[in-house]
Order: sequence, then C-alpha cells, then structure tokens
Amino acid sequence: MRSPEEDEVVRHPLAAAIDRATFLPAPLYVISNALTWGASRVFRHHFNVGANEWRVLSALSLRVGITASEACKIRGIKKAIASMSIKSLRKKGLIVIEDKAGSKLIYLTRKGAEIHDAIVPIARARESILLAGLNEQEIKQLFELVAAVERQLPQLQAYDDAMAAGAPGEDFPEDAE
Repeated sequence: MRSPEEDEVVRHPLAAAIDRATFLPAPLYVISNALTWGASRVFRHHFNVGANEWRVLSALSLRVGITASEACKIRGIKKAIASMSIKSLRKKGLIVIEDKAGSKLIYLTRKGAEIHDAIVPIARARESILLAGLNEQEIKQLFELVAAVERQLPQLQAYDDAMAAGAPGEDFPEDAE
C-alpha cells in the first residue's frame, strides 16, 4: 500500500522540461557563470579585484570621466552591483570620483589603470581559450550572431517588466509581442 506522500512524488521527466540542447539561455548561463566565477577567482587572487569590479575598470578604460549609470550601460551591470563595485574600487584607491556640474564623474587612478592593464592579457587569454575551437570565419559569425541576439535585449526587458508587473501566478501569453 502506498502512502499519500508517495502519490505526490513525480517519478518521470516532465513533458514541458527544458532541454539544454534546444533552449539557448541554458548554455549561455553555463558560459556566463564560468566566465564570471573564473574571472572573479583569478582576478581576486592576483589583483584583489572581482569580476564586477573588473567590469567597472574596463568601462573606465574605454570612456574616462563617466557616471556610474554610463558605466552600467557600457558593461551591462545592474546599478546595485555597480554601486558596490565603485565603493570597493574607491576604497582600494583604484578610482576617484569628482563632482562636476552636479554629476559625479569617475576616473581611474594610476594604480587602477595599472591593474586594468595587468588584467587585460589574462582576460584575452581566457577569451582565446574559449574561442580555440573556432576558425576566424566562425569567430566573426559568432560575434555577429551574439550582436543580433543582444539587439533583442530591450524587447526581453519589456517582456520581463510586464511579467514582473503582473500578479504572481497570473497567466501571460507565451509569445512576446
């Protein structure tokens, strides 16, 4: 005789289960996590800088004297993460913040620039390892495909905003308009 609890146990794969081979976000999560966790581990070990701090340093290497919001846009960082990273980088003497005409502009210090430049070869080596199985044409195509997917991020954000605004458990159409 089976207990009531046993009747509640699902003992087979679900029909709506997501297969990693046919659901793009799954391998992207795996790649993103490996890149972020690996970068944090290596960069912290050698430079006392995590992946999110590296993203801010990298943004400041491209555009000097930018606001935190601009750094967020350049490297796709959430404002809360950027705020913590900026606070940490400032405490470590890797950046300075200057108040100009009511805007708080962020600059690398000489020490911050040196750490940035020391990290770049490691970041490039990690990228080379990732791309080692692709030829030049495939790499070009990969960048083009990633850019095409990235252009859809505003639509994804709009869908997510609409989903998050609905009541929990409320039904929504499966396809975004």
